[in-house]
Amino acid sequence: MLRNRIRETYVLWIFGGNDLVIASSTSAIGPFKLESVRPSAQALLHKTGDFSFMIDQDERAYVIYNSAMAGINIEQLAPDYLSALGRTNPKRYSSGVFGLTDTEAPVLFRRGEVYYAMFDDTCCVCPYGSGVGVYTAHSPLGPYTYRGQVGRDAAGDPATGWARDGHGAQQCWVMQLPPGSSPEFVWIGDRWGSAPDGLHGHDLTYWQPLEFGGDGMVGQFVW
Repeated sequence: MLRNRIRETYVLWIFGGNDLVIASSTSAIGPFKLESVRPSAQALLHKTGDFSFMIDQDERAYVIYNSAMAGINIEQLAPDYLSALGRTNPKRYSSGVFGLTDTEAPVLFRRGEVYYAMFDDTCCVCPYGSGVGVYTAHSPLGPYTYRGQVGRDAAGDPATGWARDGHGAQQCWVMQLPPGSSPEFVWIGDRWGSAPDGLHGHDLTYWQPLEFGGDGMVGQFVW
């Protein structure tokens, strides 16, 4: 859900298996008015599954999503946040597809004058978690440069073929704390399969304060 401070509305995007359902309300708890229901491939430049949002300092909003599992794309939203602008002018309002294929759970945030897009290989509620690949740019629509992997070590797991993941979580969100807080950002991941009763809604989460080097790169995760 996004808060549109200029129009004093809340906008909710829901992925329903194939369709994107978009609704709005003057309250964060509704009731919500249905605005549109369209296949994701018609609402965005590409079919999607996982997506998340970033609202920049100028109140422009962006959606980052996996593009038919062929990579990641970022599109600017319309001023009312009820649609994406990529189809109106792809060169102006889209980053173009970048990064690895078969990725999930992308997150976009800004720190100073640098934009961070973070995502990794498809995990699909896996109990062993996923890594965290870091891409940076000086514009929300890129171009993005791959900076490295901070969520895994270099050793492989013979049982799964995956590199070891000390936190055992899949990326969910990066939370920005109020100005002056230490840390500035906290990474949150879902530890799928951790609930004793087997319900995903009861699975635990992993919280990792983000550290940044002098070059702006995110520091390696340490359990």
